[in-house]
Amino acid sequence: MLRNKQRGFGGITMYMVIAMVVMGGLFGLYFKMSQAKISELNQEVAVQKAGKESAEANLRIQRAENDKQQELLQTMASASAVIRKEQEVTIDLFANHDLKTLAERKPGLIETRVNRATQAVNDELERITDPLAYAPLAEFVKEDE
Repeated sequence: MLRNKQRGFGGITMYMVIAMVVMGGLFGLYFKMSQAKISELNQEVAVQKAGKESAEANLRIQRAENDKQQELLQTMASASAVIRKEQEVTIDLFANHDLKTLAERKPGLIETRVNRATQAVNDELERITDPLAYAPLAEFVKEDE
């Protein structure tokens, strides 16, 4: 009596086995697809990490350059303050001393200084424009044979 109702590998057992095989195949397909996606995402993460490291390196370089620029600006500001102070002293000096009146009272004093400075400028100009002051280069000088 059991034999009539039991048909061997048929009925619901067969459908269960087919469902399990289909489910196993689908799981295998899902596993392969998920592993491919994981691999793709890992590559993207690696690219993002490399980009982040590059950006951080660039940021460090920019910060170092910014620090150097700040130091140079401070140096320039300090030098500018010194120059402004010297300018104020010079302006005060000229405000207190009338050179026209001094030149009228003591013409030799101003004239001598102006002549010396003019002569120094002329001497320097002659020195830097004298063609004989420069040694000729052998490659440009042709010797007669």
